[in-house]
Amino acid sequence: MQSRTYDIHLEEKKIVAEIGDLADQADGAVLMRSGDTIVHVACVGKKPTRPDSGFLPLTVEYEERFYARGALLGSQFVRREGRPSEEAVLTARAIDRAIRPLFAPWLREEIQVVATVLSYDPAEEPGYLALIGASLALAISPIPWNGPLGASRITSEGDGLLVAAKKGKIVMLEAGKSERQADDCAPLFEKALAESEKIESWIEKITEGEGAQKRQVSKPPFPATFPELFAREIEPGLSEALDKARTSPNRFKKQGFFEEARRRWTELAKGAAPDTDRNSTELFFEEALRGLVRERTLKGARIDGREKDELRPIEAATGTFGERVHGSGTFYRGATHVASFLTVGPDKDALAVNGMEVAERKHFIHHYNFPPFSGRDGPHGEPQPQVDWPRSACRKGASGNTSTPFRISPYASRGFGSVCLKRIHLDGISVRRIARSSRWRGTGKAHGWDRHRPCRRGWGVRAPH
Repeated sequence: MQSRTYDIHLEEKKIVAEIGDLADQADGAVLMRSGDTIVHVACVGKKPTRPDSGFLPLTVEYEERFYARGALLGSQFVRREGRPSEEAVLTARAIDRAIRPLFAPWLREEIQVVATVLSYDPAEEPGYLALIGASLALAISPIPWNGPLGASRITSEGDGLLVAAKKGKIVMLEAGKSERQADDCAPLFEKALAESEKIESWIEKITEGEGAQKRQVSKPPFPATFPELFAREIEPGLSEALDKARTSPNRFKKQGFFEEARRRWTELAKGAAPDTDRNSTELFFEEALRGLVRERTLKGARIDGREKDELRPIEAATGTFGERVHGSGTFYRGATHVASFLTVGPDKDALAVNGMEVAERKHFIHHYNFPPFSGRDGPHGEPQPQVDWPRSACRKGASGNTSTPFRISPYASRGFGSVCLKRIHLDGISVRRIARSSRWRGTGKAHGWDRHRPCRRGWGVRAPH
């Protein structure tokens, strides 16, 4: 077993990267250590099997292992990991959002990044190490990637800030913060960027000695006839479609204007250059459309008809769905329409979570649903992985700004509206009797539930309608 170690000191912590032969069949692999937390990150890329897919098939997995915590967890009959926890999904999405923008838009190579937590120290966050490890593993691999990037985790007064940056510019940002003034947040961003630059420089030095030769993936050449053909046949109709989109309030009609232009361009391009693949044809259309929209926006003509300082119309209402539910409401912001429901219960209704990183009782539970009739493709059934981020964002907002002692469980169907309706629900909670069968009785004050005063009639809470 051979390995080479590199370390960097950041204030009171030390990060160590170990590059060896543990996963020598991967394109790039690294073992990240900080304190007693150890994360193994590996990346693999292979020749694209669908070069005309129209997207980058990048997969990021963050795997939690119960042995990392030194515990036998799971159900009574299956003592091992099951589906990824919410924390694992959110960490994987944070890594994906950080590294994906640095791949070339025309790259179609299948890439997989897998971060596995081997040892967990509660004092050192493994997700932060996994992000740095992903940047380092991709940097030393032959996979074409325009990295590396640096990352920083700043904790201040209970608030968390995760920043990924390249050359002093933020690529990805995630924060769970209480309400603060912008001037109070500026020093945190400056500190995060400074720390990210140190990490980026450290990775660049490691890459000089450990990095492999990058595979060359050039931008697909466009036929010489494309610019003139597009300007003559498509651009006038596309400009007209942009004008219609500015005056049409219906989002689906706006999409239809552009889809018609896209379909016509595909037919014309196929006739003018039969040997050009679909990926090149669509890439040319996207670049041309982006250029037209950008040019109009800089002149002050936004695609939806709003001025630069104009917000979409916002409407909100409570008590929409009757008296049986504890609280209900609707939220409209442009084409985003949300229905939200609130349920309140005593402390015994808290959700028990026992995972690798999180072992607690959650008193704020947010269920986020995005059914197909809301505008997404796919079957109706289990919630999709993409719902975890808005659900987590709403919970972070509640934990930082909620003063009510009651436990709530809202349901909603869009992230931004969910957060806004959550605030409406929480700001308006009042106490009333709702059930005779409850064993507990509320005090009506900000002291929570009084378990020592059983009574025949129960007390509950609801948002005023």
